Amino acid sequence: MTQSQIAILGLIVSFVGGGTVSAIINWVRSSIAETKERSSKYIEQQLEKLYGPLYYLTLQSSKLFEIEKKLDDAYKVEYIDQKYSDDPVTRQRLREDTELVIELKNQYIEQVVKNNRKIIDLLDNNFALIDVEIFINEFYEHFIRYQSEEIGKTPYMVYEHLGAISFLRPEFIKRIKEKFKNKKSQFEGIAKKR
Repeated sequence: MTQSQIAILGLIVSFVGGGTVSAIINWVRSSIAETKERSSKYIEQQLEKLYGPLYYLTLQSSKLFEIEKKLDDAYKVEYIDQKYSDDPVTRQRLREDTELVIELKNQYIEQVVKNNRKIIDLLDNNFALIDVEIFINEFYEHFIRYQSEEIGKTPYMVYEHLGAISFLRPEFIKRIKEKFKNKKSQFEGIAKKR
């Protein structure tokens, strides 16, 4: 503070009175503390009700995709890349085995679809906590398309115009992880300043 500012402050204090100035300073401090507390509670709610559960579900789905990919890789090695006899008994056994593997892979993807339903419910029930972003609209679009078109029932030529449906885009998973970590970091930063 410069000398003139100190002199002006001294005049104000002597004119208004020390008690009033002290009350104003306390009000400003209290207002700042309340703002920080509201911000902290809001971020805590976002973590607890939205980004924490979203993070959990996307981690589950990521693991399901990993398992499905391992099955797909094994399927290719064991059935696609191999030459088998044209013997009808061999062909029948191969068909049965491949159908089992495909069914197993589909079960993992069906769990991802169930998680997507939970994600939609979380978004619908906690829309006030969402940091509005386009990636959520994209997730919703693919979810609705999957529910409506039920993969394979849309004629191929039309499906090609609409584009492929993603069960859960890697960008969405990445963004949820980033959001969760950022919110957690914000919350911890505010908590440390208390």
